[in-house]
Amino acid sequence: MGIEITARAPLADVNRPANKLSGNNQANNKSTNEPVTDSVNLSVNDLLSNLDSIPPDNSARIAELKNKIENGNYVVDSQKLAENIIQNENELATF
Repeated sequence: MGIEITARAPLADVNRPANKLSGNNQANNKSTNEPVTDSVNLSVNDLLSNLDSIPPDNSARIAELKNKIENGNYVVDSQKLAENIIQNENELATF
């Protein structure tokens, strides 16, 4: 998503009384004539291009699985489960 936030001064520095500009620093800051501003840029095109990465609606599949479990008809494929566990462990081992 195309969001760009540019902050001129950290919020913690702005909110701390000890970090407020003193008389000498205020004069130095005014001499730069640069306004202190924040900006946010949003891009609709970036948002639209990421729509493909949004997961599909799986509510029908979820309802089907719930019904199978409640009725006692759900069968666990132990081989597939074991393979997925091993794959997951291998992926986590890289961290």
